[in-house]
Amino acid sequence: IGDVLKNVVRKYSLEKGLEDARIKELWAEFLGEEIRVHTQWMRIKDDVLYARMAHSTVRHEVFNRRAALKEFINASLGQERIREIRLV
Repeated sequence: IGDVLKNVVRKYSLEKGLEDARIKELWAEFLGEEIRVHTQWMRIKDDVLYARMAHSTVRHEVFNRRAALKEFINASLGQERIREIRLV
């Protein structure tokens, strides 16, 4: 079954969407539930992760931890998927 699912994912080009969902999970895993609930939206475009935070204090904390967060995400994925994190 695993090979069949891999073939379906590859055939319908679902890898990127699944990887983006995994990045959102890693965001919450690294930063914690408190920050996750204050993340209004997140998107990935051209290997840049964009996120909007609900409060300036949360934004400041994420800003200070973004280098470590980027390293954590890339290490967890086993590839250099995120080259920059921008808070908007």
